[in-house]
Amino acid sequence: MNTYLMLDGTPYTDQAGYATKPFTEEFINRDHRVAQTIFTPGFKRITGGQGIPVPPDFTVGITGYQPRKFMLDDTRSDNVDVSDNNIILFRFAEVLLNYAEAKAELGTLTDDDWSKTVGKLRSRAGITGGLNTKPATVDTYMQQRYFPDISDPVILEIRRERATELCLEGFDWNDVMRWKAGKLLEKKYDGIYIPQLEVLYDFSDDGKPDVVFSTDPNYVGPQGVFTLFVGPIMSNGAASNYQLDDDGHTLIYLKTEQKVWEDKLYFHPIPALDLVKNPNLGQNPGW
Repeated sequence: MNTYLMLDGTPYTDQAGYATKPFTEEFINRDHRVAQTIFTPGFKRITGGQGIPVPPDFTVGITGYQPRKFMLDDTRSDNVDVSDNNIILFRFAEVLLNYAEAKAELGTLTDDDWSKTVGKLRSRAGITGGLNTKPATVDTYMQQRYFPDISDPVILEIRRERATELCLEGFDWNDVMRWKAGKLLEKKYDGIYIPQLEVLYDFSDDGKPDVVFSTDPNYVGPQGVFTLFVGPIMSNGAASNYQLDDDGHTLIYLKTEQKVWEDKLYFHPIPALDLVKNPNLGQNPGW
C-alpha cells in the first residue's frame, strides 16, 4: 500500500509519519486506483438496492487490505457458484506499460514516451504531478525496500506503475521472474497499522464501530463488532495466524512462517522423461 502515490505525484512515503497512519487516514489524497483495488473507508456495496458502507473482512483480507477489484457491486452475487462478471484478457494499459518498460530498459525512453504511457495512466487516476517529464530522482523507499540493485529512477517508477495499475490481474509472478527479483517473495505480509488495542475502530466510515483488536484470547468485543485476536498464541495453544510485528502495532499475517526463495525457481525443471529420451539435454541449475 505504501507505493501508491499521492495525488500530487509525490511518494506517500515522503509524508511525515506515513508508517503510523491508521487505516482511516492512510488513503487521503492518494492515487484513486487504491480505492478501486481494495476496500477503503466509505466503500459501499449494494444490498437490497441500497448502497451500504462495508468494512474490510479480515477473514478474506488477511492484512486488513481486502481486495475489491473484479468484485461486483451488488451483494446478490456473493453466494452463487457461477459468476457472470467479465474478466480481463488484455487491455490498453498493459500495452502502454509494456512499451514504456521496453524503451526504458533499452535506455531510449523520452519525456514524450513517458507522457503518452505512464503519464496518461496516472492522469486518469487523478494524479497531477510528474505526468509530462520522466523522473530524475530515485525514490529511496522503492529502491531500498524492493529493488536495491536498480539505480535508474525511470525503471523504478515503471515497476511501481505496473504494480499499481495491474494489481491483482495475474502479472506479479511473471514480472518478478523477468526482473529476477525472486527475493521479494520472502517478504512478510505487512498489514495495517493498529494504533491501540481493545479500541473500537470504524473502518467503513459510517459512524459505527466495525472491528477491535486484542492480544487477550479471552477478550470479547461488543456485539456486532468483529474481534480480531492478534496475540502470538491462541487459547488452544496454537500459534495465531494474525500477530503484531516487532513494533507492536503493524498487523502481520503468518509472522512465524519462513519463506525462502531459491534461484532455481527462475527456471522450470526439464521433465525426467525428456532427460531419459535425450540425456544430452542436461538439467536446469538447481534441479
